[in-house]
Amino acid sequence: MVGKGAVLAIDFRGLLSTQLGAAAAGQGMLRAVTVRGVLLTAHQVLPGEWEWRGTTAAPLLYSALVLPTDALPVPGTGSAAVFVPSTATIRIEWAQRRDVLVVWLPAFALGEAEQLTGGRVVPVAESRLTAATRAFATSALRAKQPETPVGDYSMEQLLSEMALGVLLESQELGMLGERARSLVQRARALMLARREDPELTTAVIAAELHVSPRQLQREFAREGSSPSVELRQMRAALAEAVLRSPAHTMLGVVEVAKLSGFNSALHLRRALQACGLSTPRELRAEALLLAAGADRLLNEAQKTTGLDHLTTI
Repeated sequence: MVGKGAVLAIDFRGLLSTQLGAAAAGQGMLRAVTVRGVLLTAHQVLPGEWEWRGTTAAPLLYSALVLPTDALPVPGTGSAAVFVPSTATIRIEWAQRRDVLVVWLPAFALGEAEQLTGGRVVPVAESRLTAATRAFATSALRAKQPETPVGDYSMEQLLSEMALGVLLESQELGMLGERARSLVQRARALMLARREDPELTTAVIAAELHVSPRQLQREFAREGSSPSVELRQMRAALAEAVLRSPAHTMLGVVEVAKLSGFNSALHLRRALQACGLSTPRELRAEALLLAAGADRLLNEAQKTTGLDHLTTI
């Protein structure tokens, strides 16, 4: 985001870049808190322009959910919030001082849900889920209680799931301005929302969509695919994201398998292999290297900007 010459350059490999200090002054940065792999920032924006510059070159891509705390429309969108994919470009012209929350999420954790946006900014309508996400993010930013490993992990999962739910709900409500989605598109959205559920099968998906399993399979076959194959790919992508994430290095392979919707570590390994991905050990090794680099860059950012209130949960 760019505003009156101040650049909020987020380098999520180091969580925050050394340019954050200038952005804090120019964009009214109030607080930044990391909840493992998710970043929360609070801003008091001044009249002026935010420019979001999407990129595909960063080591880690992050998307963002922009939530004004007053639930009034984001200028130029007519919606209470906006979801900004990692590769999107958007300008928001703030006409008055506003308090804004931003939930920054690893793009890989959103998987194909982000791809469904087509790289476009998604207007988010006010709903119970949107209001709950805003309230939870506000609480997480203000919390002063000591953190615990279980609590931190749960908070990260809740923030990610709520943001994913907001995105999928917006798509379901037709906020993308598209015609009614096909059966295959609806099935994919359902699989993305519940891919971590090991009980989710082709039969369950068909029942949820009020069609027969054979009809569902025929629709996927027309696109040269099948629901079972795509569900396995989504689960493998989720497992890959968890294994690559520096924030999840304490999880064993069995735990990662369960978290990703697989019944066993063996099923996980076979799915990764079928998708042409590395083994869990190789993916975890990459995560450890990334974690070391993130810690080093975070320390440099804190020293350079002097933001003592920047904390890592």
